[in-house]
Amino acid sequence: MKVLGVIPARYASTRYPGKPLALIAGKSMIHRVYDQAKLAGSLTKVIVATDDKRIYDAVISFGGEVVMTNAGHPSGTDRCAETLLSCGENFDAVINIQGDEPFIHPGQIDLVSGLLHEDGVEIATLVKKIQSHAELFNVNSPKVVLSANGDALYFSDRSFLILKVFRITNGMKGIPTLSILAFMGMQQPFFQSWLN
Repeated sequence: MKVLGVIPARYASTRYPGKPLALIAGKSMIHRVYDQAKLAGSLTKVIVATDDKRIYDAVISFGGEVVMTNAGHPSGTDRCAETLLSCGENFDAVINIQGDEPFIHPGQIDLVSGLLHEDGVEIATLVKKIQSHAELFNVNSPKVVLSANGDALYFSDRSFLILKVFRITNGMKGIPTLSILAFMGMQQPFFQSWLN
């Protein structure tokens, strides 16, 4: 299976503008994420997808692969889909690796990639059970409601007033190529936009 790793990186974050270029022990966050992603054995290629020349130049300076994407994308998944379409290669799946996870373990990427080999998988992510009220009500921590058989029913940053809620461990998603192209440009469901 050919798997493209895409690291969406925006400069204009509302919570922390310029976060991808923040230095951690002398190396930018985006550089650290890129290096970790390159260590994942399941990825055929890793590309940073950005809409900002400063990030683009930083990635070029450390020898990484980067593409400029449309600044109007509503999500990182849309940025990943544009990258897939523009890279000129065929891939079976895309893994959306969060640009603000400098210590992501390459094995986590490989786990998500492995889930994409299962029949009928439309999207794969790693989750863990929420352990505290603080974690449940933290709007900076994405959450998912799972069905009894482990399928994702709903994703949100908001908390849910039901028993089985899980936290997405690092926001990374693996998506088969046909699914990511179908998701590109989709409008956010009313219920999700109302909550957010």
